[in-house]
Amino acid sequence: MYDSSEFAATGTMQTKTEEERGRRAPQSWRALTFVIVALVLLLVTPFLVNQRIWKVRRKLVDPSTEARVQLSGLQNAFADELVLARRATFTPSLAARHAAALAAERAADTALDSLVRPLGAHDRLMALRNALGRWHLSHASLPAATPNGETSAESADEQRVLDAAASMNDYVVAVSVRGRDEIRRLERIELSVTAALAAVSLVAMFIVVALDREVRAFARQADRRAEELARSVELRATLIHGVVHDVKNPLGAASGFADLMEDGIPGPLNEKQLEMVRRLKRLLTTAQGTVSELVDLARVDAGEYHIDRRDTNIAVTVREIVEDHQARASKQKIKLTLRAPAELRITTDALRLRHVVENLLSNALKYTPPGGAVVVEVTADSSPARPSRVVISVRDNGPGIPAEYRERIFEPFVRVPSAERLPGSGLGLAISYRIAELLGGSVTVTDAPGGGSIFSLTLPRS
Repeated sequence: MYDSSEFAATGTMQTKTEEERGRRAPQSWRALTFVIVALVLLLVTPFLVNQRIWKVRRKLVDPSTEARVQLSGLQNAFADELVLARRATFTPSLAARHAAALAAERAADTALDSLVRPLGAHDRLMALRNALGRWHLSHASLPAATPNGETSAESADEQRVLDAAASMNDYVVAVSVRGRDEIRRLERIELSVTAALAAVSLVAMFIVVALDREVRAFARQADRRAEELARSVELRATLIHGVVHDVKNPLGAASGFADLMEDGIPGPLNEKQLEMVRRLKRLLTTAQGTVSELVDLARVDAGEYHIDRRDTNIAVTVREIVEDHQARASKQKIKLTLRAPAELRITTDALRLRHVVENLLSNALKYTPPGGAVVVEVTADSSPARPSRVVISVRDNGPGIPAEYRERIFEPFVRVPSAERLPGSGLGLAISYRIAELLGGSVTVTDAPGGGSIFSLTLPRS
């Protein structure tokens, strides 16, 4: 006995393999993404931290260090001016020293002006300048002698300069300390992050090893699946050949004997015997059709169903198919109508096209009740999206196809429950669907207005 599960084994096995791959793939991608992110962080984090350290050095530490150098130079120049101001006599050599001290003081002041602005010490620099200005006003020129020593006002001016310089120095030192503390904090962060990323990288390494083992196991399982699939295909091919050899030929011989009996050879039959012979012929015809469909399905799945594309007038081909089925339609009291242009040429395989259209039309006649109508229509698709395609539609007013079966009916051995009372194997639509794909087209089903179904074969024009 033929078991349809043998023919469905390949599809079931492929479905299971795809489901397992779908479950494993996201896990593999998550693990791989984790590894990649860990490695990127390990490379990028030290760079980012070092960039931040460099910015702190450039904005705080280095300017504050240079500011301290320039401030020290300014203080030394002012100290020289103080020494000169206290001299009892004034000589040309003292005047030269005084000019050099003033030049050093101005140079240090100019350098400080560009340094202290980013540090926020501009107000302190202005205070230092004001104190120096007041002191210079009180010592516009070096006296020849100061027998009574410096006055209290001069001493106060000097103290203001020293206090302003000390305040600015304290601020610059605080900025430098703050910058160095920030650098030490960033270095600690870098060390901690590097250690954490090293641990993450170690975990990632174990993940990669585990992932590699899983992939290898999955590859071995896939190889086993491939071997099972090959054995399944081989089993199906063997089964098909067995069906062809052990079933089709005896069926043909039995059908031949039924023909002889129906014709009255070797002798006339009574009415009851004749009716039994006719039923036998119908059963044999159904069995032969099932065997032929099985063979066609196996050939399509095995890639042995060759397509011979030629210039074809599909309007004429479809008209011939409709004319061939007119007698059956009349016998079932079904109105069969064709709507097609006189000529519509495409490049396709006329024999395979005929196979698909005959299946669709035969199904429509089978499921349309007496008094119903079947309409076959051939049109060129004029939509902007698909201007180079043609559509052959077969519309009936039968029971229709439930929504949950509209995709499943194109699978082998699947039938709508309401149609199980009628003869059929559930292979015709599956074969038609596969042949349509080989022709570069598709078969679809939609609801017909007023009830029934519309099966449409869409094909490219070239």
